[in-house]
Amino acid sequence: MKSAVVAFVKNEEDKFLLLYHKEQDYWTPPGGKIEPNETPIRAMIRELKEEINFPDFETNWHICTSVNKVTDTITHECGDKNWILKLYYVDKFPENFYQELNNNEPEKHTDMQWFTIDEIRNLEKVSYSVTLLLGMYKAMDEYVEYSNLRDC
Repeated sequence: MKSAVVAFVKNEEDKFLLLYHKEQDYWTPPGGKIEPNETPIRAMIRELKEEINFPDFETNWHICTSVNKVTDTITHECGDKNWILKLYYVDKFPENFYQELNNNEPEKHTDMQWFTIDEIRNLEKVSYSVTLLLGMYKAMDEYVEYSNLRDC
């Protein structure tokens, strides 16, 4: 079974960052495979840095290691492969943070955009991870509202 991380990155306008994966022909959140001997959190930090120039945020900003109180790990069957997806909800960054983000892998991702949940619902081609985001949005919203994310 392979393991991967998925980062639901949300900005101050309540929009989520999605990348258009050229080969897979769909919109997907940042993320990728967890390398051998790598923790899920380090894999997420590495993937965000590789894909969107995400600074190493351990010193200045925070992440919360679960999307909601119930589910932060999903098992997903894709073709003949089974995946364990570790989900992360990432938000609340310093001022001007979002100006630093860019598409570091244009050969892999042909586009990078911020979408509202309603805009995401109208996208025609999305990854399984995006369907998870849509399905858990209400739970995530409640989690954010009732949790102090700075202390995650």
